[in-house]
Amino acid sequence: NAVFMNEEISGINVDEKIIAAYENLTREEAAKLAVSMSLEFIEQIEEYVDGLYLITPFNRVEIIRDIVNKYRNKK
Repeated sequence: NAVFMNEEISGINVDEKIIAAYENLTREEAAKLAVSMSLEFIEQIEEYVDGLYLITPFNRVEIIRDIVNKYRNKK
C-alpha cells in the first residue's frame, strides 16, 4: 500500500526507507511494523496536533485497535 500511495495518489510521498522496511514481511510482521511506526509518528507530532485520523487498508481495524491501545497504555 505504501508503494501504491506513493505512485498513485497525488500529493502523497512515502519515504523510500518506509517502503523498504516493509519488503519481504509477512502480513503479521507488516501489521506490527505499522503499529510501531505509527506510534513513533504520533510521538513526533502529538504536541502540534489536536487529534489524529487513522485509516487502514482493507478494513484492518485490528491495526487501529492496537495503535490506540498501545498509545493509551503509554500515557
